[in-house]
Amino acid sequence: MQLNLKTITAVLATLSLVSADDNSAIASPDSAVVKLTQDTFEQYIKSNPLVLAEFFAPWCGHCKRLGPEFSSAADKLAEKDIKLAQIDCTEERDLCADFGIRGYPTLKVFRGEGEPSDYQGQREANAIYNYMLKQASPPVTSTEDSAEILEVVSDAADPVIVQVLPSGVTKNNETFYDVANSLRDSYTFISTSNADYVKKYTKKSNPTYVLFRPEESADDASVYSGKEFDEEHLKEFIEVESKPLFGEINGYHYQVGQRI
Repeated sequence: MQLNLKTITAVLATLSLVSADDNSAIASPDSAVVKLTQDTFEQYIKSNPLVLAEFFAPWCGHCKRLGPEFSSAADKLAEKDIKLAQIDCTEERDLCADFGIRGYPTLKVFRGEGEPSDYQGQREANAIYNYMLKQASPPVTSTEDSAEILEVVSDAADPVIVQVLPSGVTKNNETFYDVANSLRDSYTFISTSNADYVKKYTKKSNPTYVLFRPEESADDASVYSGKEFDEEHLKEFIEVESKPLFGEINGYHYQVGQRI
């Protein structure tokens, strides 16, 4: 069968589209996304304080849909010095196995040499951008403004943990920040030396931790009464007290407990 020029052109155009679609999971070479391999991964993560890494396979349909969104977000986040990277698991099998990658795409947030956390946002450019901006923000908000604290507590969809520090006290402040950093995806953390909060919640010269649950009165807040102020006991307090005092416990609260 003899093909005319018009038919040949149509076939070539179709093949071109298929080829482009097959590569759509791979971020554009013109974007700010960095391609990492077994040889470059460790040093790159160590050299950058915050990296969102996508572990993908070129044939994966979900990866193909994510590819352009990931590239767009990377270009915007590059202005904030937040890095996005891709690892092709069909080529870097050992690296992906090291992180227990079982499905594609898998996105993980890396902070230097610490353990990565799973990305929990939506897979659209703006959502990725906003999520990573939050990740780049300090894990704890420091304020002496009681109105600001009340506003955060009222608007928060997740439990809010407030560290109340008597003036001049810094004891356990580092521990609080470590806990906040590890649980920042599930909770909001505030530190304050506001005189009213100090008077209401603290005893002697020790810090106090107050947990406010969403959709509950501030009068029902839980106050830490333990004598140990280490990371283990503070996390245990958060896990237990983040569950509602009244009403039905739903799947959300079990998920919160599992993430601690």
